[in-house]
Amino acid sequence: MEKIKLPTVILILTLLFMVAACGSAASGNVQPTARPYTPEAVQGAGNGGSSDLVGNPEDGLVVFEQYCSECHDVREGVNIEGPSLFEAGTRYDYAYVKESILYPTAHLAFIEGEFEVDDSSMPVDFQEWMSSQQLEDVIAYVLSLK
Repeated sequence: MEKIKLPTVILILTLLFMVAACGSAASGNVQPTARPYTPEAVQGAGNGGSSDLVGNPEDGLVVFEQYCSECHDVREGVNIEGPSLFEAGTRYDYAYVKESILYPTAHLAFIEGEFEVDDSSMPVDFQEWMSSQQLEDVIAYVLSLK
Protein backbone atom coordinates (compact mmCIF):
# COMPACT_ATOMS: atom_id res chain seq x y z
CA MET A 1 0.00 0.00 0.00
CA GLU A 2 1.34 3.42 -0.95
CA LYS A 3 2.00 6.00 1.80
CA ILE A 4 0.04 9.23 1.60
CA LYS A 5 2.37 12.20 1.74
CA LEU A 6 1.86 15.05 4.22
CA PRO A 7 1.13 17.73 1.56
CA THR A 8 -1.68 15.56 0.18
CA VAL A 9 -3.22 15.15 3.63
CA ILE A 10 -2.97 18.88 4.25
CA LEU A 11 -4.63 19.61 0.90
CA ILE A 12 -7.50 17.21 1.62
CA LEU A 13 -8.07 18.65 5.10
CA THR A 14 -7.96 22.20 3.73
CA LEU A 15 -10.57 21.35 1.12
CA LEU A 16 -12.80 19.73 3.75
CA PHE A 17 -12.59 22.80 5.98
CA MET A 18 -13.34 25.12 3.06
CA VAL A 19 -16.43 23.12 2.11
CA ALA A 20 -17.61 23.11 5.72
CA ALA A 21 -16.98 26.86 6.04
CA CYS A 22 -18.89 27.63 2.86
CA GLY A 23 -21.89 25.72 4.12
CA SER A 24 -21.95 27.55 7.45
CA ALA A 25 -21.34 30.96 5.89
CA ALA A 26 -24.31 30.54 3.58
CA SER A 27 -26.58 29.81 6.52
CA GLY A 28 -25.28 32.73 8.62
CA ASN A 29 -28.19 35.00 7.73
CA VAL A 30 -30.87 32.37 8.25
CA GLN A 31 -33.03 33.03 11.28
CA PRO A 32 -33.75 30.09 13.59
CA THR A 33 -37.09 28.53 12.79
CA ALA A 34 -37.64 26.72 16.06
CA ARG A 35 -39.08 29.33 18.36
CA PRO A 36 -40.04 27.82 21.71
CA TYR A 37 -43.43 28.87 22.98
CA THR A 38 -43.03 31.14 25.96
CA PRO A 39 -46.44 32.46 27.04
CA GLU A 40 -44.85 35.14 29.22
CA ALA A 41 -43.11 36.60 26.18
CA VAL A 42 -46.37 36.73 24.24
CA GLN A 43 -48.19 38.38 27.13
CA GLY A 44 -45.41 40.75 28.05
CA ALA A 45 -44.30 42.23 24.76
CA GLY A 46 -45.60 45.67 25.72
CA ASN A 47 -42.24 47.32 25.01
CA GLY A 48 -43.67 49.12 22.02
CA GLY A 49 -43.41 45.92 20.02
CA SER A 50 -46.15 43.80 18.58
CA SER A 51 -48.01 41.52 20.95
CA ASP A 52 -47.04 38.43 18.96
CA LEU A 53 -43.33 38.51 19.82
CA VAL A 54 -42.05 35.24 21.17
CA GLY A 55 -38.63 35.06 22.76
CA ASN A 56 -36.09 32.56 21.45
CA PRO A 57 -33.45 31.55 24.05
CA GLU A 58 -30.89 30.69 21.35
CA ASP A 59 -31.15 34.18 19.87
CA GLY A 60 -31.20 35.54 23.42
CA LEU A 61 -27.82 33.95 24.13
CA VAL A 62 -26.37 36.01 21.28
CA VAL A 63 -27.93 39.19 22.70
CA PHE A 64 -26.74 38.25 26.21
CA GLU A 65 -23.18 37.76 25.00
CA GLN A 66 -23.30 41.10 23.18
CA TYR A 67 -24.84 43.27 25.91
CA CYS A 68 -24.89 41.45 29.25
CA SER A 69 -22.03 38.98 29.71
CA GLU A 70 -19.48 41.66 30.51
CA CYS A 71 -21.25 42.27 33.82
CA HIS A 72 -23.33 39.12 34.43
CA ASP A 73 -22.18 35.52 34.60
CA VAL A 74 -24.36 32.43 34.49
CA ARG A 75 -22.21 30.35 36.84
CA GLU A 76 -23.17 29.94 40.46
CA GLY A 77 -21.75 32.62 42.75
CA VAL A 78 -19.79 34.41 40.02
CA ASN A 79 -20.61 38.08 40.39
CA ILE A 80 -18.75 40.32 38.00
CA GLU A 81 -20.28 43.79 38.05
CA GLY A 82 -23.85 42.54 38.40
CA PRO A 83 -25.31 39.50 40.10
CA SER A 84 -24.90 35.97 38.79
CA LEU A 85 -27.81 34.72 36.71
CA PHE A 86 -27.19 31.11 37.71
CA GLU A 87 -30.50 29.22 37.48
CA ALA A 88 -32.34 32.53 37.00
CA GLY A 89 -35.19 30.69 35.30
CA THR A 90 -36.00 28.91 38.56
CA ARG A 91 -35.83 32.08 40.65
CA TYR A 92 -37.47 34.77 38.53
CA ASP A 93 -40.52 35.17 36.34
CA TYR A 94 -40.96 37.02 33.06
CA ALA A 95 -42.15 40.32 34.57
CA TYR A 96 -39.27 40.45 37.06
CA VAL A 97 -36.60 39.82 34.39
CA LYS A 98 -38.08 42.36 31.98
CA GLU A 99 -38.40 45.00 34.68
CA SER A 100 -34.85 44.30 35.86
CA ILE A 101 -33.52 44.90 32.34
CA LEU A 102 -35.57 48.00 31.55
CA TYR A 103 -35.43 49.50 35.07
CA PRO A 104 -32.29 48.13 36.74
CA THR A 105 -32.80 49.98 40.00
CA ALA A 106 -36.29 48.52 40.48
CA HIS A 107 -34.95 45.47 42.32
CA LEU A 108 -32.22 45.14 44.91
CA ALA A 109 -29.36 42.85 43.98
CA PHE A 110 -27.60 40.98 46.78
CA ILE A 111 -23.93 40.95 45.81
CA GLU A 112 -21.05 39.94 48.04
CA GLY A 113 -22.99 40.21 51.28
CA GLU A 114 -24.75 43.51 50.68
CA PHE A 115 -27.64 44.92 48.71
CA GLU A 116 -26.58 47.07 45.79
CA VAL A 117 -28.92 49.17 43.72
CA ASP A 118 -28.27 52.90 44.08
CA ASP A 119 -24.91 52.83 42.34
CA SER A 120 -26.01 50.44 39.61
CA SER A 121 -23.82 50.68 36.54
CA MET A 122 -26.37 48.78 34.45
CA PRO A 123 -27.53 50.92 31.53
CA VAL A 124 -31.11 52.15 31.64
CA ASP A 125 -31.54 52.66 27.91
CA PHE A 126 -31.60 49.11 26.55
CA GLN A 127 -34.71 49.91 24.52
CA GLU A 128 -32.46 52.21 22.46
CA TRP A 129 -29.78 49.53 21.98
CA MET A 130 -31.87 46.51 21.17
CA SER A 131 -35.07 45.80 19.33
CA SER A 132 -38.23 44.58 21.04
CA GLN A 133 -37.51 41.12 19.61
CA GLN A 134 -33.99 41.13 21.05
CA LEU A 135 -35.41 42.09 24.44
CA GLU A 136 -37.86 39.17 24.31
CA ASP A 137 -35.05 36.86 23.21
CA VAL A 138 -32.72 37.82 26.05
CA ILE A 139 -35.58 37.45 28.55
CA ALA A 140 -36.28 33.96 27.14
CA TYR A 141 -32.57 33.12 27.48
CA VAL A 142 -32.41 34.26 31.12
CA LEU A 143 -35.58 32.31 31.91
CA SER A 144 -34.07 29.21 30.25
CA LEU A 145 -31.22 29.17 32.77
CA LYS A 146 -32.36 26.33 35.02
